[in-house]
Amino acid sequence: MVYEKSDSRWRAWLTEEEAARVAEIDAAEEALKPLRIERQMIANRAVQRARYHEKKGAK
Repeated sequence: MVYEKSDSRWRAWLTEEEAARVAEIDAAEEALKPLRIERQMIANRAVQRARYHEKKGAK
């Protein structure tokens, strides 16, 4: 059976140290979710602003 990184079954084969580190990384990734959402919202506003100014300049 081949284990892919996206498949969580590989976690059963972690050592205690690896499991602890993976848990730390998972927690850090979870903590970053709100920041990623905020970044996407800022980017969306900038894109809307750019489109508005492109349309305004094209007339």
